[in-house]
Amino acid sequence: MNTLGKPGLILLLAVLLSACSSLQAAPGETPLPTVPVATPTTAAPAYGEARVESIQVLTTQTFPAQVSVVARGYLPDTCTTLDRATQTRTDKVFQIKLASVRRADLACAQTLVPFDKVIALDLTGASPGIYSVNVNGVSSAFGVAASDVGATPTVAPSAT
Repeated sequence: MNTLGKPGLILLLAVLLSACSSLQAAPGETPLPTVPVATPTTAAPAYGEARVESIQVLTTQTFPAQVSVVARGYLPDTCTTLDRATQTRTDKVFQIKLASVRRADLACAQTLVPFDKVIALDLTGASPGIYSVNVNGVSSAFGVAASDVGATPTVAPSAT
């Protein structure tokens, strides 16, 4: 199987070593430039807000009612993904922040990536009325009826 044999391997090794030593600069000559080796970056991910183009409010016909918001938009490249949605409610206004995260250690195609994100609204303790919802600057409104939140209407006694 081995056609070179030991003498052939020794000769091959000697030729390779002499070739490597001939690449070194002689005294007084300019050394050959070295090529830097690319190392993977360890940059931290970049967090930001997702670009929301439109929102749609969906209400179920169940008891109690469930309300969701569908946020539609675009991510700037293939390395950016949706991160998390945080919501707060003050009086009758829902504020939702839809975050994005971009991985810095990947090569990315610079193309818009569409997304649809469904976010369930927390109606705990909600009273009947008109509410507004804002997702990263895009707003809409919806109504909550007394029957949707389980409120029991009060009836004034009638005089007989």
